Amino acid sequence: MKAHALSKLLIISSALLLIIANPIAGQATESIDSDVTAPPSVVEPTGGCWWEPTRGTPEDETELFQFLKRLDGGVLQNHAIHTTSSQLQYTNLETGKTKGLNIRQCWGDQANSPQVGRTIYNEVGPPNPSVLLPTLYDRAVGTIYDPVPDMSPINDMYINLGLWMAVEPPDPHPLIVRAEIPGAWAQVTATATSTTFDMGNGDTVVCNAHHGGIFGTPIPESKMDTIEEGPCGYTYRTVDDLGDKTITITTTWKIEEETSVGFYRRRADMV
Repeated sequence: MKAHALSKLLIISSALLLIIANPIAGQATESIDSDVTAPPSVVEPTGGCWWEPTRGTPEDETELFQFLKRLDGGVLQNHAIHTTSSQLQYTNLETGKTKGLNIRQCWGDQANSPQVGRTIYNEVGPPNPSVLLPTLYDRAVGTIYDPVPDMSPINDMYINLGLWMAVEPPDPHPLIVRAEIPGAWAQVTATATSTTFDMGNGDTVVCNAHHGGIFGTPIPESKMDTIEEGPCGYTYRTVDDLGDKTITITTTWKIEEETSVGFYRRRADMV
């Protein structure tokens, strides 16, 4: 690729409930929930209150993001935020424990209670490890490196003198970013599949496993005197090729996602 330029989850004990709404001085507080009553279908007919899962509002998600970022020391790195069909949640990437947003609902003679609309986060069941993939994808893409040319000759090039073309990968192996939570894991793998050389005259050379190697073929000492081009090479042959040329090099990466529950997906290639 030319330039690869090439977001997490939180834990509080099950007895403690994190209050995000109306934080004091910008800080979250914790309290023990001791007044939860059953939903309307099983409460006394005079009224009552219960906690109901909610996706919250964009402001709830922003507030959660800011809270977790402060918790992680300024950069969100140990937690991931995700949303199910009914609930805003976050997960601690180190422990795998997940908390979900709940909102206080009341009915009957409690319908005007000041508790109505209060929100808390409490522990939910273990998440599908697929919720970790967006964060892992960003990390994987961020580790993909720019190609470093390894060509011969380097500066002056001549008509009918073959070029040997390659790039120097810091590590020729696939790049793997993996996260494990208790009983589950998810990972993203980035694998280089080809390197393309745009020769600056309209011609391109694609090097891959079937033609000169994924990263091309650097010239060996024994071939320093040859005029023949390398396995992944090129030869300028006409007078139209005289003059300055800019050779542009890109590497293509295959991106694969998978989890311990059998999920697999190939993302669009990175170039």
